[in-house]
Amino acid sequence: YKKKETNKFDIIGGDQVPRVIIDCSGNSINFESLSKLGYSYFNKIDKWGISDNACDYIFLGNNDESVNIYDGDFLKGFGVKNADEFESWLFSRREFYNDLYVSKLYELTDIYIEKRDYERSENYVKLLIAQDEFDERPYRILMNIYRELGVYNKAIDTYEKLRIILKKELGVTPDIKTINIVNEIKGLRKAKEKENVKISNELFFGREREIKILKRNFEAFIDYNTYRSILIRGEAGIGKTKLKDKFYEYIEDENIYIFQTNCYQAEKGYFLKPWNEIFLSISNVIAQDNISISSTWRKMISYVFPLFDRDNLVENRNPVEVLDTLKFSVIEEAIHGVLKNIVERRKIVFIFEDIQWIDDLSLSLLSSILLRNRNILLIGTCRNGHYEKVNSLVTMLSSNELIEIIELERFTRAEVEEFIGKYLEDKKVNNNVKEKIYKETDGNTFFLIEYLNMLKSKGDFDKAISPKMKDVLRSKFIGISEEGKKILNMACMFFDKVELDILGEMSGKDDFEIVEVVEQLQNKYIMKEIEGDEIAFAFTHQKLRDFVYYGLSSAKRRILHNKVGTIISKSLRNNKGDVSIYPKIIYHFTN
Repeated sequence: YKKKETNKFDIIGGDQVPRVIIDCSGNSINFESLSKLGYSYFNKIDKWGISDNACDYIFLGNNDESVNIYDGDFLKGFGVKNADEFESWLFSRREFYNDLYVSKLYELTDIYIEKRDYERSENYVKLLIAQDEFDERPYRILMNIYRELGVYNKAIDTYEKLRIILKKELGVTPDIKTINIVNEIKGLRKAKEKENVKISNELFFGREREIKILKRNFEAFIDYNTYRSILIRGEAGIGKTKLKDKFYEYIEDENIYIFQTNCYQAEKGYFLKPWNEIFLSISNVIAQDNISISSTWRKMISYVFPLFDRDNLVENRNPVEVLDTLKFSVIEEAIHGVLKNIVERRKIVFIFEDIQWIDDLSLSLLSSILLRNRNILLIGTCRNGHYEKVNSLVTMLSSNELIEIIELERFTRAEVEEFIGKYLEDKKVNNNVKEKIYKETDGNTFFLIEYLNMLKSKGDFDKAISPKMKDVLRSKFIGISEEGKKILNMACMFFDKVELDILGEMSGKDDFEIVEVVEQLQNKYIMKEIEGDEIAFAFTHQKLRDFVYYGLSSAKRRILHNKVGTIISKSLRNNKGDVSIYPKIIYHFTN
C-alpha cells in the first residue's frame, strides 16, 4: 500500500494487512495497542485504517524472536540518485530500526541478568558490541557478567580488547567507569588467587597414585626420556582441578614455561577462544625473555590473536575475515615456528581445563602442536562422558603413545570415613552420620566437602542442595534436548532405577526412540544402564536425580507420580509377590 500525504486514514483491507503488520511473537494482535501506533480497525466494514505517521512494521511481544528478525540496516545497499528527501527518510528509518534493535537487546540483557541466565545475557551483550564496538556500555555489562560468574580472566580479557580497539582506532583510553570496573575485578582475582593458595595448603586426600603418575611422567619429560601428555578425566566435582592444582604446585618452580587456559561451554561455538589467553601469555614471555621472533610470524599470528600484537603491527581486523583470505595452515606454520623458538629456551607445559568444551579448530591446533613438538607437555582435565572430538584426539595420540588417561573414581566407603576424620580433625562423628554422608555424596569429593562444611558450621546437615551444588549440577544439564528433559522428568520419579517398559508406557514412545534419547544422557554421564534381566536405567549420582526432581513444580511431580502408580498397579497379580509392589504404589500415590 502507499501512504497518502494527508492526516486522514487511507482505508485498506483484506490481504494487504499482513504487508503492514509483522507479528513476530505468535500472540494475537491487540487493537488498542495498534491504535496507539497509527492503526485503527473499523468493525462494521471490517477494514483497517492506517495514518501517515504509522510505523511500517510492528514488533510485537517481549520474546527473543523480536531481535532475531532484525538482519541489518534497513534497505542496506539501496539508494536513489538525486533524491535527497528519500535519502533523508531512508536514513531516519535506518536509525529508527537500529535504535529499536539496540533498545530491545538492552531490554533482553536486563531480563536475563535478573533471571541469572548469564549464558543468554552474554549472547545479547555480544550482539550489542557487534553493533558498535566503540560503545563502552556493553563491555561494562559483559565484564560484570563475567564477574558474577567468577571468570575474572575473561572479564580482564574483554577490557584488554576494548582498550586495544580504542587505542588503535580512536587514540583514546577507556572511560573511568570502565577502568574502575576492571580494577575491582583485578582485585577480586587477586583475592581469589590468595584463597586458592590457602585452599591448596588445605587437606589433599587420596590420589597418591595419580600424583605419582604425574610426577614420574613430568620427570621423564624434563630429562628427555619417554613421556606422555596426561588427560585427567572424571565426573563433575570429583577433584580433577584439585589434582591439577596440586601438580602445578610441584612444577611451578621448574625452569619451564607454563601456559594455562580454560574452555567454556558457552564459547564452544567460537573458534580458537581458549588460545587467546595462551597467546597473550606467550607474547609476554617473548617480551620478558627477549626471544627472537620474526615480524612476519608476529603479524600473521596477530591477525587471529589480536592480544599477541604488542607492537601494533596490524590493523584491527575480524579473525573471520582473515581466515577467509588466509589459509589457517599458513598461520599454523607461523605458530609452530614461534613455539620452536620458545622451546629452544625452555620446555613448555600447556594446561587446558575442561577440554571437553574446546572448539574444533582449537583442538586441531593442539593436536598438531603435540604431534610435531616433543618438548611440549599437555595436562588436560575432562569430564567423563562421550565427547566425540576429544575422544578422536585421545585415539590419535594414543596410537602414537603420546597420551595417558588418569581416571578419577569416587571415594570408597572406607575412604569417605577416613576423609571425614581428617577434614573435621577433632570433631567426632558417629557411624550413623558417616553412613548418611556416604549415601548422600556417593563418594563424590565436591558433595562430600559441601556436607562436611555444613557439619562444621551448623553441627548438622540436611539433604537440601546448596547453591554451590546447584551451580555444579546445573552445568551438567546445559544442552539437553527437550526429549531428553522429558525422559529425565520421568526417570527422577524413581529412587533407584526405571525400567525401559515403564518409560515407554509413560512417554508413548517405542523402545528404540527411548534408547536413542537415553544414549544422549549416557554420553553426558547423567544416566547409566543397569545390568539385569530387564533393561533399566538410573542416574549416575543421586544428587542429579534430586536436582531434576526438586526442579519440577509440585503439580507436575504429583501428575507423574500418579501416572507411575497407575502403571505399577497393573503389575499386581493377587499373590504373595504383590507384597513387594505395595510400598511402591503407596509411595507414588502419596507424593
